[in-house]
Amino acid sequence: MTKTTTRTDEAGFTLVELLVVITIISILAAIALPVFYGQRAKGYKAQMAADLHSVQTAEEAWSVNHSGGYTTDLTALSSEGFKASDDVTAHAKVVGTDYLVCTKSGSISTWLVFNSATGTTTSSATDCA
Repeated sequence: MTKTTTRTDEAGFTLVELLVVITIISILAAIALPVFYGQRAKGYKAQMAADLHSVQTAEEAWSVNHSGGYTTDLTALSSEGFKASDDVTAHAKVVGTDYLVCTKSGSISTWLVFNSATGTTTSSATDCA
């Protein structure tokens, strides 16, 4: 006759323990994801600001090389060192003897607008074109 024995020292996790771990991981993910998305938005805004500054510098260089005039053709500014970042849209508009420059990332709903007349950068719901 064969004798069967039951092990009482089996290792493993109970269903309750697994549910507690899954709950803790879910709570941590719920905390971490909004922070992550907030950091991405800051990165997009920094990219917009960098492109805005790059267009400003290129416009001023263009002005020096072209008898004080400004241009709205951003491809022409590549000769002055401007290169747009991926996913950033930029516009320039000449207003009298001054210019406006606008940048926007595809992931951000507002535009950054630089006004050379006042030397200020503001956020706007519309572009300057």
